[in-house]
Amino acid sequence: MVLRTRNDIEEIDYGAVYVAPAVRSKFPEYDERGRMRLSVSRMQLFEKCPLAFKLSYIDHLDLSEDDESRERLDKGKELHDLFYESAFQNYPEIVRAQEIYGKFPEHGENFIWLQGEFARIYGDHRPMYAEKEIIDYDDFVVLYVDRINDIGDGTVEILDYKTGKVGPLSKHEFQLALYTYYVEKHMGLRVSKWSIFFSKDKKYKSIDVNRAKVRMIPEIIRIVRDKIDEAFSVGGFYMRPNTLCSYCSLLQFGLCKSSPNKSYNCFGLLDIYSKDWNTPDSDVRYVCGGIRVTR
Repeated sequence: MVLRTRNDIEEIDYGAVYVAPAVRSKFPEYDERGRMRLSVSRMQLFEKCPLAFKLSYIDHLDLSEDDESRERLDKGKELHDLFYESAFQNYPEIVRAQEIYGKFPEHGENFIWLQGEFARIYGDHRPMYAEKEIIDYDDFVVLYVDRINDIGDGTVEILDYKTGKVGPLSKHEFQLALYTYYVEKHMGLRVSKWSIFFSKDKKYKSIDVNRAKVRMIPEIIRIVRDKIDEAFSVGGFYMRPNTLCSYCSLLQFGLCKSSPNKSYNCFGLLDIYSKDWNTPDSDVRYVCGGIRVTR
């Protein structure tokens, strides 16, 4: 089931100065079967560290209370709103008049450049969908897709915004594959391109969809769901020391006394795609934490 979101609400006057801000539905934490709501960030955090997952999503502790983390989160939200307005209006002078633009002019100018690139390639180009909200009730997975572009050949591109430093697109392939699976399942679209726009560095990266990775998504969802259910039943929300512990807010707040394991390089579910998928035809893959996935 695809829920209506802000890009579905009536016809938008693209010449207007103001476009409504993001509106996201408030879904319950658990469904009628007692299953916790899953998302990209929740699955990745659980695979990175079950203890951090428990404190964040079960105990509902705010682990981003330090000024730097809060500022980073707020910046991301504000920039996504600016990108939405820019994408749908496509008029630089209007975008530059936005209050958010005054705070982040470099990101705003870079996104205006991206709009120009799309217009050059595809013509007067606006997203087919922006800030698209999708929920799969069978899996109880909730997703928010930043942008879906019609690229003019009967297929679409899924574009995600990143406001931090530029990095390898491979680190985001789990997220893009998850989006692809549910977009195609519920919206009847065929995705051919995965793209990331790094607004800080004015970098637009795009690759062809890897179908083998998309086919893995249902099995990954099932395995992660089973592991979370098992953790609930046996109290298995343990700490998982890895190289990312140095950056974890649990240490800062004194909620975890683990020492970083510098020999254990864990990026959660990203490992399926960026670390362990070295041969596309192999039948067995490993995720951080020892999950085995068979295709």
